[in-house]
Amino acid sequence: MFGMRIAPADDAKPGQVDSQAEAEATVLVDLVNALLTENLFNLAARLTMQTSVKPHKGKDACDPALGETFASVQAARSAWTIVFPASLWTGGSCRMTRGPLFYFDHPESPVEESLGPLELMQLLMEDIPDRERMALRGLPMFLEDLRLALRHASLALDAASCVVRTFCSIMVPHLRDWERLAALRDRPFHPTARARRGWDDETYRRYSPEYGRTVTLEWVAVHKEWVHQSLEAGLTTPAALLLSHADQVHLNHILVADKLKTHIPIPVHPWQMVHGLRHQFAKEIKADIVRVLDAPLGEFIPTSSIRTLAPVAGNGYHVKLPLAIGSLGALRILPPHYLHNGEQAQSYLEMILQRDTRLSQRLLLCNERRWWSYLPPGKGLTNPEAGHLGCLIRDYPIIPACHATVLPLSALTVQTQDQQVPALVALIGPGCSLHRVLQFFSDVVTIVSEVAFVCLEYGVMPELHGQNVLLVHEPGGRLRLLLRDHDTLRMYPQAVEQSGMPVLRYLLRPGHNTLITASREELLSYFQTLAVQVMLASIGKTLAQTYHPEEFSFWRIIREGIERAHASLALSWELRKLLRTQVLESETWPSKLILSPLFQHPACEGPGMPSAQGITANPLRDINGRKRETRR
Repeated sequence: MFGMRIAPADDAKPGQVDSQAEAEATVLVDLVNALLTENLFNLAARLTMQTSVKPHKGKDACDPALGETFASVQAARSAWTIVFPASLWTGGSCRMTRGPLFYFDHPESPVEESLGPLELMQLLMEDIPDRERMALRGLPMFLEDLRLALRHASLALDAASCVVRTFCSIMVPHLRDWERLAALRDRPFHPTARARRGWDDETYRRYSPEYGRTVTLEWVAVHKEWVHQSLEAGLTTPAALLLSHADQVHLNHILVADKLKTHIPIPVHPWQMVHGLRHQFAKEIKADIVRVLDAPLGEFIPTSSIRTLAPVAGNGYHVKLPLAIGSLGALRILPPHYLHNGEQAQSYLEMILQRDTRLSQRLLLCNERRWWSYLPPGKGLTNPEAGHLGCLIRDYPIIPACHATVLPLSALTVQTQDQQVPALVALIGPGCSLHRVLQFFSDVVTIVSEVAFVCLEYGVMPELHGQNVLLVHEPGGRLRLLLRDHDTLRMYPQAVEQSGMPVLRYLLRPGHNTLITASREELLSYFQTLAVQVMLASIGKTLAQTYHPEEFSFWRIIREGIERAHASLALSWELRKLLRTQVLESETWPSKLILSPLFQHPACEGPGMPSAQGITANPLRDINGRKRETRR
């Protein structure tokens, strides 16, 4: 599921109604839990627990499931109360487990109705003083995104049954099949992750990976003096890498006929061509710096990251393109300094791989060194207007082992209504024992932790969430990781220097630095938040819902996998101490805030996603209600 169970949809009309209800239920749970985690509207501080919900029309409003109770929040300035099924989470906090969310006009009144995400937000906003509400400048845009997320989540669910059915019918799924499956979950725990600002229903169906529709690239010719390209791009062109020989010949005929020998053909996403490029580059088109070519060439399909497209043929290069839609508070464009930083990061990781067998035995890298970007002469790579025209060509490494399976880790968070995790069935077989499932999850935790800890010793940390990290599952069960999107590699310069490596030469816009950290502790926090609290916790939650052990079991496995990596790697004494104190023994952890930045700031029109960190209880410190001794 992408936070919900995917049901068969034999009849389109009832299926659509079901998808709307399922979408609302999923977004509601993600929204309430994010509000509780960040204590927005003082929600967590006002929460109390109760054992039942008042009856409604002669019936129980809701029966608790095993391990559930009910959480209750009373209004601060009026008489209403809301109640929802909940459970205690690791660290002692409370989390909504499922819908419905019941609304009482008065503490003594019967249940009148259940609330959806938009109704809940309206209720909470009316319960705070006007001055506080006015200070949350990003709320209007957040509510728009929330409304859009509900609609787009419903559209995704409309396609979900077909996605799962198709995936399960394929004997040997290709990466493009895994990407389509992984897209069903999108970014876990984020209530507005599904929203694509700028897309209507038909556009969503046309270009989202769940629908599996072919995308034909559009092309423009850009004068060479207005193109900045990477060194490895060399004398080749995007067309030479992306198009068949026949399509290349056709494109060259057009360039010759239009006397464009001084121009380089650049691919454009068809939505970007219509809704962004013609307006954005109207002056350049008029001056013939950019020439729109009537040449739709190259058959691709969207991957789980939407702006990255995979070839229909199933081999060859993937292409990453600017797509000026709003998502998670950012525009999905492709700034040239991001591409430069990705080159720097890849080179650094390759140097570690050559130097350290601990990493080379566990990690593979995509090649992302070939890229082209529109950039006027004399403008720097950090030019804020750049990023709307260009492309990156992603080359996947050849996996030496025969029959190795490569999949985004986010695919492991998709669950069907018949209690199956299609990714797990494809990897380790149907009807596998709980012991085998737990062992597989333990192996995943261990390999992710090992890669993170070796990188940390060299002063860097990849963005280890389920979309950037691919799992390489080889015959015999050996696991490795494959990393892509290198432009998010964080660095602590002092630690890089201490390791004897050259400091990465990142290009950063003033006031937009999230790549360079001020301490090794801050660097480690990206492992704790993105790798553990988002990716591994999401996989563990899905497996717990499917195989019915307590979710605490998976947190115990996460701790044990981290301890195993900590014990097996020959790490420096300083790093081992840091891991013990900050990850295993500390009473608190950093937490990734997803709503606070969106509430406080109007939607960003640039490529950077608003982000912030808070503090939460350490989910690994007190497993099963007792403090465990840290392994030395």
